[in-house]
Amino acid sequence: MRVLLVNPRPLWDRLGPMERFSPAIPPLGVVWPATVLRELGHDVMVVDQHGLKWTNSQLLSEVRSFGPELVGFSCLTFAMDGVEAAVEAMRKGLPSVKVVLGNLHATIFHEELVRRGVADFVVRGEGEEVLAELVGSLERGEAGRGVAGLTRFEGGRVVVEADAGEVDMGRLPVPDWSLVAGVRYEAFRLMEFDVGPLAPAVQASRGCKYKCHFCSQNIMYRGVRVRPVDDVIAEIRELHERLGVTTVGFVDANFPPDREYGLQFARTMRDSGLSEKVRWFTEIRIDLVDEELIRECAEAGMALIQFGIESGDADVLGVMRKGTVGRDLAEPFRWCKENGVLTVGLFVLGMPGESEAQAKRTIKTALKLDPDLVKFSVATPYPGSGLWFDYHDDLKDAPTHKFSGWLDPARGGAHLLEGHTLPGKKLARLQRGAMRRFYLRPRKLAALFGKGLLREETLRDGFLSLVEGLFKRA
Repeated sequence: MRVLLVNPRPLWDRLGPMERFSPAIPPLGVVWPATVLRELGHDVMVVDQHGLKWTNSQLLSEVRSFGPELVGFSCLTFAMDGVEAAVEAMRKGLPSVKVVLGNLHATIFHEELVRRGVADFVVRGEGEEVLAELVGSLERGEAGRGVAGLTRFEGGRVVVEADAGEVDMGRLPVPDWSLVAGVRYEAFRLMEFDVGPLAPAVQASRGCKYKCHFCSQNIMYRGVRVRPVDDVIAEIRELHERLGVTTVGFVDANFPPDREYGLQFARTMRDSGLSEKVRWFTEIRIDLVDEELIRECAEAGMALIQFGIESGDADVLGVMRKGTVGRDLAEPFRWCKENGVLTVGLFVLGMPGESEAQAKRTIKTALKLDPDLVKFSVATPYPGSGLWFDYHDDLKDAPTHKFSGWLDPARGGAHLLEGHTLPGKKLARLQRGAMRRFYLRPRKLAALFGKGLLREETLRDGFLSLVEGLFKRA
């Protein structure tokens, strides 16, 4: 069967000026299922509409040219306006093409999406095996009947098949990143990673044992599953030898998932010689690292690490249910600096009940910790998170473009938690002001220039973003 899978484009015109620093991420959620289908003998195409910055008209033209029988979209909430517009255009221009949706938003709203005709099918949860079963069923003329993990429409009603089991990640092939050849993926827009054809995503584990109130990923995964270290090393080796990859990024909730795994991975990377050929970056909770782990990972090629600090206020961290109150935040940043590892600090402003003083405390914490890079997001009640359930009645009819931590209230309307936290316009000013205070310090600019991290276009976009934020009437 001929299948086209899409990583959709969000509505950029609703986002704030700093969206320039939200580069496209390699779309593992479509590349991995596409690889499975290709190995089964299907004719598969992947279109990263986000990475290519294509309009829906350009996407529809590509669909017409390829002529698929099934088109699938990976659905995150803040991109759903774009998905629905693309599907509507396809229904008019290519009415015989079937549409399947997957990923987190589709999993949560599966019945509604099928009932409204946005999708003919929804793959709930992990998609690699369910999508393959659906395609096989369609080829046999069975219309998805009995495919576990599928929601579909039949006989004037929505049919919800039984849940599928967990995917055995050890059975999955190495993702074929040639499916998105030609798309430029920028790892933090830094010259540090400007080597090699792309920085593909690697996933060593699925799931997270923590229950942060603002996070929704546990809707997709019931527990934590970890791939053997040797399998992950073999994947990195294949990416390097077949595609010339010199940088990879881990997309796990936390990588390494624990200390023992991290030490084993680091030592195996060194023993294999890959630590001299491939560098990698990751994200991890700050309470999962110690000095030895940072040192070992740095020696194994870890070039950058993101720490989700979230807030500098203990009471706000309590609302977040982050579980890191009392942790010494400065030590991990110091260990990274001593071992030549770049750091990114991730912070959130505007949790329910948060005062302006508490938000400013978070900004002050970021300045004190002084990571190499920083990101301030506005608290967003992502569907499936505890925060979303808290305010479900207020959110059930909210436009999907608002589910972004970079929403500009002057363009996209009031923030979703308006009335439960600081006013949206004040939050936007705090967010932009925090970015300016962090990056426009002479010492920070000197450090970024001195390390040769920033490309010319990154400097240009940064200047434009900061100036736009400075003069924009919020």
